[in-house]
Amino acid sequence: KLFRTRETVTFEQAASEYLEARADLKAASLNNYNNYLRHLLPVFGETPLHTIAEVDAQKYLNSSRETGFSPKHCNEILRFAKSVCAVQVRRGVINHNPFAGVKLLRETSVEIDPFTQEELKSVMEGSPDRWKPLFMLLAYTGMRPAEAFALRWHDVDWAKSEIRISKARVKGFEDSPKTKSR
Repeated sequence: KLFRTRETVTFEQAASEYLEARADLKAASLNNYNNYLRHLLPVFGETPLHTIAEVDAQKYLNSSRETGFSPKHCNEILRFAKSVCAVQVRRGVINHNPFAGVKLLRETSVEIDPFTQEELKSVMEGSPDRWKPLFMLLAYTGMRPAEAFALRWHDVDWAKSEIRISKARVKGFEDSPKTKSR
């Protein structure tokens, strides 16, 4: 659409443009963003961007929390919507980002509590034999499950007793891991 006015650009169009411009996205991120859109489009999809107010965005965030989503998930959806609108602000389509001033929900931090040797032994004794190698790998390396699922034999250097983590497998997609392997 060559001739757009600020009155005609909807949230759905803006989100589509945002995703098209993000060719660098990992498959898992693209999958997450499409999931966020499944929640955002019924509410904001056909709405012209310039008519969305901060109060609408705040009401959406509050209602999302009431439907049982975790604060973290609600905040991720909000951050995505904020990013979509930030591009439109930079392009001059809207004057301000209606999602920018919305206060994020408080996320409770999860304290990492690794298994003790006794707990690990109990888990191993209660696990089917086919799962024991995976559980041991995760427990003794600190590797994420998605990284373990993407391992191949050539990633193991038996002579140096090292494992090279070069990929992660998330929801059937393989891509680079969250953090680089040393």
